[in-house]
Amino acid sequence: MGGVQAQYAPSTYVGLWSRVAEFRRGQLDRELARRAVVQATLLRATIHVASAADYWLLSDAVRQQRLSSYLRTQRDGPALAEVETAAARVAAAMGDGS
Repeated sequence: MGGVQAQYAPSTYVGLWSRVAEFRRGQLDRELARRAVVQATLLRATIHVASAADYWLLSDAVRQQRLSSYLRTQRDGPALAEVETAAARVAAAMGDGS
């Protein structure tokens, strides 16, 4: 399925219920708590839920477009070099996947 939009929390549960046979609200809550599902900014810079395994694939697929959009709209924000430096620091800090 990929990701499901989760900008408004109640719609996330309805979206999953309408797509997944026998889905129950507690399932998503448990999977989020176990970190098997990620809730994060993803597609169109809105919040989505996706499996932890799929999140990084989806995120990588849209990474360049998101960066380009950010740099176009945040003219007073940090320069590309600063963004890349910060990203490298975060990647190093999370190198063990936690």
